[in-house]
Amino acid sequence: MDKAAEDELTMGQVPGFPSGFAAVSQESPWSDPAANDLPGGVFQLGHSVDLSRSNIDVSGFVMQSLPDGSEYFIAEDFGPWHWSCCWSGPGPTYHVIEGNVLSDNPEELLQFQSRRSCCCLSADLDVVSLHADEVFANADDHAACCFKVNTRVSVRDEERFRVLGSLAGACCSCLASEHRIVDGDRHVVGKVAHWSSGAHIEFPPGALTSEKAGILAAALVADLRRR
Repeated sequence: MDKAAEDELTMGQVPGFPSGFAAVSQESPWSDPAANDLPGGVFQLGHSVDLSRSNIDVSGFVMQSLPDGSEYFIAEDFGPWHWSCCWSGPGPTYHVIEGNVLSDNPEELLQFQSRRSCCCLSADLDVVSLHADEVFANADDHAACCFKVNTRVSVRDEERFRVLGSLAGACCSCLASEHRIVDGDRHVVGKVAHWSSGAHIEFPPGALTSEKAGILAAALVADLRRR
């Protein structure tokens, strides 16, 4: 192996990352129907997405899939106590909606349901397919520091990725923070960039739709933590 290849491999590995969980499949491109493993096949994301804070009356994010240009709306459902850190049990819910959220019949595709056992802990997010009434993915953070991110992404009870980085940029309007998406072989395979009004996600090559939804849940966990 030449020096450039060794340097690239070193940069792509994260020392101390736990081994023994599933690596992402690299077989199917995003547009391959085989990559969409969710019931109904109506929710599909490209190789990356942009999330922008909504400027309409409905709180949430506008999410654009790239390169296909599909748009979804992620509506936030926060109770009175959820805007503070003093809550436990079931928490805020994010609703993924296709079409115009202000129309009479927007179609809700997924829900991201949060919960936490104590007000001093990070929230977990379960990803629910409304077509099958199935919890198929989960994101939960294991960081020991309030300003660190170590979020485990699982699909159907099997860990696929970790999202690692710093939370500082997501909490400040003048900074941005970039989190690494790491697979089971300890390689960096994607990234999540956060700033105060949105985020950009670059998914691992060949990731399944369920895996992308789990990574999106990890980005929303970071959004919850910065509130």
